[in-house]
Order: sequence, then structure tokens, then C-alpha cells
Amino acid sequence: MKLSGIAIGGALSIIALVAAFVSTTHASSSFVVKGIVDVTAPTKDAVYVTGTYASNQDTIDYGLDKNIAYKISKAKIQKYVNGKLVTTNYKAIKFGQEVVMFGTGSDKSYTVTRLVINDRVFSMTGTVASTDHDNDKFKVLVKTSSYKQSVLKNTYVTITYNSSTKCLQSGKEIGCSDIANDGQKIRVDGSLSGTDNQYNAIKVWNKY
Repeated sequence: MKLSGIAIGGALSIIALVAAFVSTTHASSSFVVKGIVDVTAPTKDAVYVTGTYASNQDTIDYGLDKNIAYKISKAKIQKYVNGKLVTTNYKAIKFGQEVVMFGTGSDKSYTVTRLVINDRVFSMTGTVASTDHDNDKFKVLVKTSSYKQSVLKNTYVTITYNSSTKCLQSGKEIGCSDIANDGQKIRVDGSLSGTDNQYNAIKVWNKY
């Protein structure tokens, strides 16, 4: 069957229109990214995040384990207070925090419309499984945890302490290096930091 020039021209126009639509769709795709704030301090215009989860990885070139700048000048920023989301501003975003971002991306430019700061503080109880006081660490077999209880219960977590960590035993302050590897009960309050999820102790109750 012979097609007329008008038919061919019309078909080409439709193909061009579809191609333009597809191109536009891929050029500005919505995304959800979860990651850790690091490298550069957040400003009112941008936050640098190393992604640990990303949607639409086939159409947006952010990938995982990359530190990327996300535009937040027009983003609604929220954080949890007593289990409820409240609106805040970019000054609440700190190094080491986990954030979840919603937005659109195109040509390696990522605009966030909503950013939620995830609370990564924890209070856990368990038993001391091992110690490495040369490196300011000890390992806990977790019994309870306010952070990801279902994931951490009955697993081993390495706790890091420093000179600011307060360690107590029977109501009296002790050196954190006095924590012994003897299977005693312990409670640790602290926070997570970094993309490697380091558990940092703020306060420790030995022989809890």
C-alpha cells in the first residue's frame, strides 16, 4: 500500500511528539531518596546527601553511595518531635543525620519539594558480648532497642564511646574502659552517625 506524503508526514509528527514526551518524562522524573547528610554543611539552598536508597535509578543518575547536592530552597522541611512530624527549616539538618527527600530530577539537577529528617537516636539494653577498649568500643547483644527494635533484637551491635561519653555504675561515674567483657547487663543511650551507621554512646549504665 502506497502512503501519501501527508500520511507519512503526519506519522512522523506523531513519532516526534511521542519522542519529545518520553524525553521530557525521563528528563524530569520524580524521586524518593534516603541517605546520610555529609561532606558539606547544609545551607538554605542545598544539602549534600550520600544515598542509601533511591527510586527511579534507571532514569535519574544519582545512584547509591554517591554524595550529591540536592536543591532545598523551596522544600518543606520536617522533623519528628515526640513521634509527630513538625515543620522546621534547613538549620535543623545536621551532619550524620538520615533524611528522606521527595522531588524531581533532570540533567543532574535535583530539586527537593519535601525533606524529612529521620530521628536516629537510640536507647538499647542488652548484655556485653566483647570489649575493645584500645579502640574505644564494646559490643552488645541487643535485648531491646528504641531504634529498629525488630531489626536489632538478638543481634550484636558495636558501640563507640569517647571522652564525652558518661558511663555510670551503681549511680557512680566510672571510666568507660572499666566496662568488662563478662556478659553483664547494660543500657546505652546515644545516636547514629555516618553512612556506616556508627552507634555512638552518649550515656552508658553498666551492670544495669
